[in-house]
Amino acid sequence: MAVDPAAPNVHYHLGLIYKERGELSQAIRHFEDELTLNPLDQHARYWIERLVARAASEQKHAAQRQAEGDSEEEA
Repeated sequence: MAVDPAAPNVHYHLGLIYKERGELSQAIRHFEDELTLNPLDQHARYWIERLVARAASEQKHAAQRQAEGDSEEEA
């Protein structure tokens, strides 16, 4: 079955799928693609904001865990 990437809400729904799978960068990309096609889509905008914040938080926590691990190795 062929999928038309310009069809209404295709990128939005792909974004939701990737979000549920924890693939945040892919989810964000599809929500951004949705906004390109439909700049008034407030739901896509909402998810971009949430996922960007979540990705930043996950990166911060990963850096903290790595720093803690590095300090334990030095001890």
